[in-house]
Amino acid sequence: MRQTLYRLLVIFILSLGGVACITSSFAGQVHDQELAELEVVQDNLDLQKEWVQYRNDTQVRHCYQLFFVERCLDRVRQTYLKEIKVVRVQELAMHDRRREVNEMIKTEKDTLRIAERQDPKNIQERADNRKAFEEKQILRAKRIEELEERRKDSAKRAQQNRSASPL
Repeated sequence: MRQTLYRLLVIFILSLGGVACITSSFAGQVHDQELAELEVVQDNLDLQKEWVQYRNDTQVRHCYQLFFVERCLDRVRQTYLKEIKVVRVQELAMHDRRREVNEMIKTEKDTLRIAERQDPKNIQERADNRKAFEEKQILRAKRIEELEERRKDSAKRAQQNRSASPL
């Protein structure tokens, strides 16, 4: 168990150190890769928690076969708390790192979005789109007005058509 914990800590520390020396051009890929590594570490921590829980359950079952049940259960509980504390400390560190990586990803996306919005080509395109939209709205308003006028005049045209002779 201790070897597994040490391996996880080494992986976690290496992943922290490896990110610092990488340039920002590959930052998005690195962050995605680090999130994948953190997911693997989370899976390993979940497995460790399950084993700790399994050992605890088996020891609790064994305690019920002894004469001093409460004393045995207290010792088992203390052992369980010590073992699970190690896993929880690693989990907290991993969750903190995951939050940091997610924040870096969000910051990168925000800077890219800002840079994209400030691009002169995109600014001109948005201005053209806005102008075209306003023109379409004006044309739509004119069509609606014409339609209303036709509806008002429809009764008069219908009367003229009725009163007109076919020859």
